[in-house]
Amino acid sequence: MLASRPAQSSLATKTATLVFLLLVVLGVGRTLQQQDLWFTDEARVAGMVVQMADRHLYSVPYLGSQPFVEKPPLYHISAALAYDLGGKPADPVVPLRLASLFWGLLTVVACYLLTETLLRREGLSERSPTLARAASWASVAILLTSPGFVKNMVFVRVDIALAFCFMAALLCLCRWVFSQRPVYLYAGALFTSLAFLSKGIIGPALIAVSVLALVPDVLALGRTHWREHGRHYMLATLVFVVPVATWLGMLYRHGGWDLFSFWLFDNQLGRFQGGSDLWHEEPGNYTYYFRSVYQYLAVWVVPFLGWMAWCVWTLLRRRPLPVSDRYLLLFFLLPMLLLSVASTKRPVYMVPLLPLCASAVAIFICRFESARLLLLARFIGLFCIALVVVLSGLSLVGPSIEALDPYLQQLSMPAGVL
Repeated sequence: MLASRPAQSSLATKTATLVFLLLVVLGVGRTLQQQDLWFTDEARVAGMVVQMADRHLYSVPYLGSQPFVEKPPLYHISAALAYDLGGKPADPVVPLRLASLFWGLLTVVACYLLTETLLRREGLSERSPTLARAASWASVAILLTSPGFVKNMVFVRVDIALAFCFMAALLCLCRWVFSQRPVYLYAGALFTSLAFLSKGIIGPALIAVSVLALVPDVLALGRTHWREHGRHYMLATLVFVVPVATWLGMLYRHGGWDLFSFWLFDNQLGRFQGGSDLWHEEPGNYTYYFRSVYQYLAVWVVPFLGWMAWCVWTLLRRRPLPVSDRYLLLFFLLPMLLLSVASTKRPVYMVPLLPLCASAVAIFICRFESARLLLLARFIGLFCIALVVVLSGLSLVGPSIEALDPYLQQLSMPAGVL
């Protein structure tokens, strides 16, 4: 279904991506100079990071004189190292935002590599390498112009670290199933453990439900695969368990059963089941995240919904979805289902899924063969690009956009970043 395009297509896509990246860098640079913390989450995380660096106690975050372990310490450790390397300035906001930016850029790289891996699995890289590269670069451009992702690249909170660990684990496990190289299995297990150390149980849970999409491929390998690679699965399990068990043991040793039980039953399981004393509970609101998609994708929500509708239409016609679309659809819907049945909900929880949306939109736009459909796709893409660039320019050179409609303020975030 995918047709070859001239080499200029890839060059144009790369040029557009670099332009978007420049806009994002300008906006992020402007944001990093704003010293204020925007909301309670940032102030709390910044306080824990500063105390972690001052105490040189990296296993358990502290807030004031009490341990505060809503989240495991991976992000806090990276931010504390950035704060240390920055010379421990009196105002720590800039080094802390740089730590978030570091995780965000790693996520962008993982998005590119996952798009490339899925298209190689589909065979596009051999049939039309130029178009495959164009789609991979387009995924980067779309991700860097999605407000929900860009603003979380500079927010001082843990979700951007989870986004990278989720994408990296998914990438490595896909490559393991597709190529049978054990190094990818071990890397996937390591990134899954880092996802746990980023935000707790929800990290491995998101990865586990996503990997269900790969189960048919693993079963198709037959019993010989399990006999030959059984030891690799056992070693990969150890790679996952050892870091997780080490931190849990340090938590128990540091705070005893009271702290450990609060973290496990009230914070982790309580947030999923409901009934905890923590905020943001939305029990039974199963459409919460689907209504939040437009807020984080902004102008890209139109082609994303077009991709979803095209997938449904293809399935209703009893035709098989292309390989990359089948994986991306399951990678997105299965974690979205898990997040939707959880009692505690916030829009920021879907940040790890945004790179999947960017990959899906990029591949969808590159999938048109018909001249009319291709013209429509290009029109939609140019409209999205123009809107992003215009609103980004307004927020960069204009005094303020507070007078604009709140939705337009959300669209302007890719370069203004708030």
